[in-house]
Amino acid sequence: MTYTTKVYWYKILATKGSSKRYSPIYSVSLTPNVPSQVAVTSNSGQGTSVTWVNGAVTGLSVQRADDAAFTTNVVSYSLRHNSQQLSPFGLVNGATYYFRVRAMNGSTGSAYSAAVSTTAQSNEQSVRVGTYNLNNAQSGAPAASWSQRRVAGASLVNEAAPDLLGVQEASNWVSKSSHNYVTGVSCPATTAWRQVDDFVAALGGTYQLAPTEIAPCSGPGWFRGANYILYNPRTYTVVDAGHFVIDTINGVEKWAPWAVMQNIATGARLLFVAPHITVDMSSPNINWDQRRQTETTSLIQQAQQVAANNGNLPIVYAGDFNSNSKHTLDGPAVAMRAAHNEDAEYGAQSLTNFKYDSANKYMRTPPAFSDDIDHVFMAPGVSPRGWKLWMHMSNGQLVGTIPSDHNLLTADVNFPY
Repeated sequence: MTYTTKVYWYKILATKGSSKRYSPIYSVSLTPNVPSQVAVTSNSGQGTSVTWVNGAVTGLSVQRADDAAFTTNVVSYSLRHNSQQLSPFGLVNGATYYFRVRAMNGSTGSAYSAAVSTTAQSNEQSVRVGTYNLNNAQSGAPAASWSQRRVAGASLVNEAAPDLLGVQEASNWVSKSSHNYVTGVSCPATTAWRQVDDFVAALGGTYQLAPTEIAPCSGPGWFRGANYILYNPRTYTVVDAGHFVIDTINGVEKWAPWAVMQNIATGARLLFVAPHITVDMSSPNINWDQRRQTETTSLIQQAQQVAANNGNLPIVYAGDFNSNSKHTLDGPAVAMRAAHNEDAEYGAQSLTNFKYDSANKYMRTPPAFSDDIDHVFMAPGVSPRGWKLWMHMSNGQLVGTIPSDHNLLTADVNFPY
């Protein structure tokens, strides 16, 4: 049979004279080739990365051990797509580890590759990151009012307790007293503020807003960029912050906030980037899948420059990328793979609510096709441990006020320092 990642189905026909009888229907996945060119690197402050080359597969398994015979402290990492890189977590600085890689086609695995080894040269810092599209405050039916959604959304964020959170669609003017969308606000905004400011207030002091833009009315050149970074001031502090210009559409610049964040306890630093990649616009003459790839490529290039300027920091991207594998061209994923950045949902060792889409569309019975347009991507050296969509469910339905047309997404990751 010709190798393919598709499942082969078969049944057996038995005959005796004129009598015929078929067996039950069985399935089999063919054995993939063993991954080749397996290598591992470990650099001070940059973490450890295992790389390889493989053909068409549905996933991979990477084993780690303390000895070349793989008999001591064996740990397995599962990847749920055709990846060619893994940044393993759980390594001790100064310890030597052995790795080998196995290709998977469904439940059928190849033999393991030859082992490679390295000595870890970085410490690891755990962090919970997240992304949450709040949906603009003026959104109407079927959404509840912003005054209701802000409370439900803040409760969910406080429950999830991410250290760093990117939020999108949060620049609308909101009344400070009624917490509803308002128009016609001008400086000084004594009675209104940005939606993100109202959300921070609803969080009750547990989060602060990174200074990624000049706040309204605070001085010349102030603006509202719609996308922001929140952080837990008990665990992280801002070293530097700003925004990237990743596109210009109809004369309007598209911004992506970034912040260099430092863990208060250990001093470990990372670059956190929180984009909102463009959704399809009205122009029929633009390939929007390609446009999303171009925006993501620009985002990566600018982030890499900031990371390099700050001592080659590890990078985490968490945001609304408006794309998934069901698109004709999953532009953001193509750009991220080209930079060897891993999607947490494919590399995390634990998944919660993975069957649901990250966009719930305000549907009480949320879509369950695993079509995620919100993503957490990580640069090499950053390791995904867990991935979760935070949803209050009962009997397959969302309960209470639905805070947004997106679900809150968090990822637990380890980054090197």
